[in-house]
Amino acid sequence: WTGRHGWFEEEAIWGQEFVLQVCAGIPERNPGQQLDLTLDYGSLLEEVRAVFRIRQQLLETLVLHISEALRDAHPEIEYLRVAVKKMHPPLGGAVEASEVMHEWHKP
Repeated sequence: WTGRHGWFEEEAIWGQEFVLQVCAGIPERNPGQQLDLTLDYGSLLEEVRAVFRIRQQLLETLVLHISEALRDAHPEIEYLRVAVKKMHPPLGGAVEASEVMHEWHKP
């Protein structure tokens, strides 16, 4: 994904490559072949896209907003891990990526 997240103004102007990963745990039940008993991956993707479009200066804030949006839209989620990786961040050296991850368990 290309986004304009980051602390520096140049990041907002030029944009950068990001890799996102979402892992969601659902209640332990066998859905059989009933699609309505599963997570709608398309819906998950749309929720992530909607949050990702809004520029954040901190990856930590972005990750938390994605996690909150997914939990609000899908209350059946019992476990959630969201990671955002910024490829080749402008840190003044040869850095492949910086990554922030948030993990949540339903109480």
